[in-house]
Amino acid sequence: MYEPLAGRMLRKKIEAIEPLKRLSCHNILFVDWHKETQQLLATVFGEYSLEVARFKKIRFKPRSAEGFSDTRTPKEVFLHGLEQAKALLLDAVGKVES
Repeated sequence: MYEPLAGRMLRKKIEAIEPLKRLSCHNILFVDWHKETQQLLATVFGEYSLEVARFKKIRFKPRSAEGFSDTRTPKEVFLHGLEQAKALLLDAVGKVES
């Protein structure tokens, strides 16, 4: 993908994070943003890239695994996930613009 275009598209995903903070991980606007962002990262860096793998590991809702105790509220987990996604996307912008 053309680097300036990739950088602009990644920045748009970053800009979209602030309004998403008012929503939840179940809202269709977030679900669409998440899917599109993962697809964009795959297009820019490759489906099996570290960027895609890192994005897939970000938690936007609490785990429900046995033996795992997370004391954060669902909203706290969601907001933390968005901050992690923002950091990852900023790093991605740096890579395509360097």
